[in-house]
Amino acid sequence: MAVVLDTDELPEADRADAVMSAMNESFVATYVPPENPAATVSARMEVWDFGSTSIFRSAMSGQRLIRTAKRTRSHPSSTLSLAVQQIGESVFDQAGEQRILDTGSLLVHDDNSPYEYSWTGLGACTCLFVRLDDLGLPADLIRDAGTRLRASPIYNLMVDHVLGMTRNADALSADPAAAALGVVSIELARALVASAAHDTRHRRDAMAATLLTQIRAYVGKHLANPGLTPAIIAAAHHISVRHLYKLCAGADFSLHDWITTQRLEGARNELAGLESRHRSIAMVAQRWGFSNPTHFSRRFRDAYGITPRDWRRLAGRDDVAEDSSSKA
Repeated sequence: MAVVLDTDELPEADRADAVMSAMNESFVATYVPPENPAATVSARMEVWDFGSTSIFRSAMSGQRLIRTAKRTRSHPSSTLSLAVQQIGESVFDQAGEQRILDTGSLLVHDDNSPYEYSWTGLGACTCLFVRLDDLGLPADLIRDAGTRLRASPIYNLMVDHVLGMTRNADALSADPAAAALGVVSIELARALVASAAHDTRHRRDAMAATLLTQIRAYVGKHLANPGLTPAIIAAAHHISVRHLYKLCAGADFSLHDWITTQRLEGARNELAGLESRHRSIAMVAQRWGFSNPTHFSRRFRDAYGITPRDWRRLAGRDDVAEDSSSKA
């Protein structure tokens, strides 16, 4: 976690300028004047990275965020914002349409169109940032979806996902699977937008994308189970094995290769960590779903060009070197 700003650590006279500067950087040059110039400004902003995605949470006294047409041209955005109102009620204006967002409401908005976003009193919002290039959906489809989110059956799932990531952000962002969770977030965001959009073809694609997202999340939670098979995965999602493979093929996604890669990456990170030095290589392999140590060593060497034992030894030397330099 990185604390972008905590005004409790600043003199009151400097807080308004600090909030403006932090919000301008975080929200693509959006100007943020205080709600009341004479009022005390209070804000805490935090950010967690999950691969190419991130979670940004802000809790602050009443503010007004304005993104003008001039700023959208001079500072185009490369991300899509999926924001959940955590505390208070906010108002969002874009393209002549005003939306009132109460606690628990989800807002997906296009940062490349002018808007105004505000709340009064103490409020808090948590936002998932997804790169538009990763999302891979047309801009008009995204804009259309933003006005009809509640029509999507994925709406509540997305809200729960963003809030869940925020509640456990410290542990999740430090986990070796943080980047994989970012991938799941991208797929869920893509499914939400496609589902909410008016285009029926994208709706059909969204249902498949959502199911595949759920499958990946399920697999991620059960990587340590060496008996994890396509049949078990399919049964957990009430589909046939044939349909499971059809979903994966449609997304150009090899289920077997992905599971193996995730397990190897998890084992590799654990072998490099100080907290696992008391575990044998066989124990680490078993914790990541490899019941046969010899098979694990062979797959590890094929993937990374080094044996698990040599990797652990190399990582240990790096730790010693870092400790020595910090004490020098």
